[in-house]
Amino acid sequence: MATSRVHRLFLSAFLMTFLSAIVSRAEYHFSANHRMVYDVKITAELPDQKQTISGNLFYTIKSVDPSEPQASVNFFTTLHLNSSFSSNQHNGPFFQNSSVLPFANIGIDLSRGRDIVVSQSGRVIEYGAEDQLPYMLGNAWDLGVASSPSDQKQSNTQQIIDLQNRFSNFPRAGFASQEHRTAMESVSYSSAAPRDGAHVIDVKYQLVSDETSNGASVIRDTGSGQIAFDPQSGWVQTRDMSYHILYRQNHVTMDIPVEVHVKLLGSAEAQHAWQMHQDAFALAMKEQAERNAPKLLDNDSITAALEKLTSQDAFKVRDACEQLEHAIVVKSRQSEVARALEPLMKHSEEMVRIESTKALAVWAERKNIPSLSEGVHSTDIFVRQGAIEALGHIHDRRAAEIVASQLPDNQVQFQAEQALISIGPVAEPAVLPMLKNENWVTRLSACKILAAIGTQHSLGDLQTVSNKDDNGLVSQEADKAEQAIRDRAESKS
Repeated sequence: MATSRVHRLFLSAFLMTFLSAIVSRAEYHFSANHRMVYDVKITAELPDQKQTISGNLFYTIKSVDPSEPQASVNFFTTLHLNSSFSSNQHNGPFFQNSSVLPFANIGIDLSRGRDIVVSQSGRVIEYGAEDQLPYMLGNAWDLGVASSPSDQKQSNTQQIIDLQNRFSNFPRAGFASQEHRTAMESVSYSSAAPRDGAHVIDVKYQLVSDETSNGASVIRDTGSGQIAFDPQSGWVQTRDMSYHILYRQNHVTMDIPVEVHVKLLGSAEAQHAWQMHQDAFALAMKEQAERNAPKLLDNDSITAALEKLTSQDAFKVRDACEQLEHAIVVKSRQSEVARALEPLMKHSEEMVRIESTKALAVWAERKNIPSLSEGVHSTDIFVRQGAIEALGHIHDRRAAEIVASQLPDNQVQFQAEQALISIGPVAEPAVLPMLKNENWVTRLSACKILAAIGTQHSLGDLQTVSNKDDNGLVSQEADKAEQAIRDRAESKS
């Protein structure tokens, strides 16, 4: 897990740990299958436009480990971005690419969301991937989760953090360099008067970069507001914060006020928001299925696509990859197409690298395993994910071993899990050793895979995990996997 990212949303992960050690608090209440739904509105006033990020957050408790105690929670968001541009003309290096926003598509893949583990004190202690909000607001899943002090009247903390701009999502493409910057982050909080039985804390935030421009810090972020905690569930009830970001570069200063408002919805509103999401998701999946329905290409069309793959025009190459991605495989030309796609995983243009791996997921066969193995170890995360997906379509033990080796890596764990399930029972020998991995999240993932593909050969190892694993969530998942395997065996007999 990278340590050079901004892991902060009003209360940093460091501060949450700090609070857990010294402060008593209202505890989070966990009940399997319970769902919390939040309404979110974030506004940022830029010199040339006003940006509004709004939508809902959904937290669904999947399972509870009473021995820790902690809960495995599925999180996803339907946040979307709207921009209203002012009529003022603007100049300067910050505004030359004003239509290019690095966070234009900030929604998470709604088909799966993210799995996080939340402690009873309100800390996110494990997560599979990050979903950074813009304006240095941290991870989206932090919006509804925070530690809740109830007795401590006031505390302060400071830490030096490493800002890596690619993850802090500044509001302009090219707005900041990709180099690391250090900054001092300071957070103070104090208990406020309870509101309708809810614990309330006042929060003050400041981040100041060490780097300066003309004697002033390049980045300065100050904020204040309140977080209230729901007296029934212990979860965040409301979060209202105001931030003021100053960014100085190339003799130009950008001044950005940011407002953040988060509210836990009541049961009727939550059910309505959930139903709206379900309806919208079903429609989106239907439209996507229609767009992506495989099409049979004749020989001339395949030949034309292969010619485009050799073009110097990256857009033509990408279009040909997309055409092949959505094609029905013609067995007589499968090897030829896959061989032409292989070198494109190392193309200079990222869009070509991404689309070529997607096409290989359709056309690849056993003889492409060595090239896909190279892709799995690429420095490009999208190539890695695509290569793993492509291997998942090859029902071969070698493919399974390559994919299983990636399970401990949280950047590709989801893709590896799905690929191994797709490979099927032939992947079982490659997955079994992962039940002994030192990372409990990897062991949990292995149990889920074996629940889908495992045979009688897995039962002994799963029983050992169920009886001896020191993580309650893993032992529960091992129990489920055992039962799933026995059920499959019964249905076949």
